[in-house]
Amino acid sequence: PRTAPAPRRMDSRWTRLWKDWKHYDDPPKRVKPIPLGILLEAQRLADESGSIALQATARMMWVAFFFLCRPGEYCATVDGNHFFRLCDVALKFGSHVLDLERAPDAELRAAAYAELEFTDQKNHNRGEKVGQYDSGHASASATKAIAEQVIHLRNNGASNDAPLCSYMHNDQWYLVTPPMLTNLLRQAASRVGHKYGIAPADISARSMRASGAMALLCANVAPTTIKLLGRWQSDTMLQYLHIQSPTLVKGLAGRMVKAGDFSFLPGTRQYRLVENEQPEGLYRD
Repeated sequence: PRTAPAPRRMDSRWTRLWKDWKHYDDPPKRVKPIPLGILLEAQRLADESGSIALQATARMMWVAFFFLCRPGEYCATVDGNHFFRLCDVALKFGSHVLDLERAPDAELRAAAYAELEFTDQKNHNRGEKVGQYDSGHASASATKAIAEQVIHLRNNGASNDAPLCSYMHNDQWYLVTPPMLTNLLRQAASRVGHKYGIAPADISARSMRASGAMALLCANVAPTTIKLLGRWQSDTMLQYLHIQSPTLVKGLAGRMVKAGDFSFLPGTRQYRLVENEQPEGLYRD
């Protein structure tokens, strides 16, 4: 029988066989973290295209990078969607919380701090709020990306519970999806990836969470802080107590931009981290 009769568990013989089979399986193909130069190229491609869809995709790319998001949090996946909504967003200038419905566009674009509330995401504490300050970069900034996305949504009459990853095109609403971001990233990698030892097939939308974590690691941010910002399951209590504090994340976005232009050419620290030292859990959703 496949299960033992009393505890209704899989028979130990099947368990051992299953474990043995795993030793013969090929190791899972890992996506690589994406250096900042490729992300900036993706932004440039989106800007040059004039496409509303690509511009929305690029904005969500920065959200994913700076907030270490899983695909289902910043875009629409086939299953398991827990994406942020417009009502989950807060923009601040100093201690002043901006009114997303009435504040002028220029005021939203001047926001210095963006905050996202986790209401239904995986591995979260319900009502948890995670923020990032503006990085100071002209385009590599989650704060600027969120502000532009909010402006697009409200100018097109989006409801308060509209997905943050939605966009209006030809009077119809669409959602940013992982394949859209993967295509944009791979186009960028095909142009500049050789500078960083990255082939287009090495990366996908799933790379974004690891990309932000790698940038923080290269900026010598403490692993505990990275774990908190990335909302990994371990140390849940520390996460709940500290991640909501803006003091914790102050300066992180700027450091991520400075350290995010890493390379995977042989002999670099990042090459060793990905090939030999990087923890398996970094790539789990």
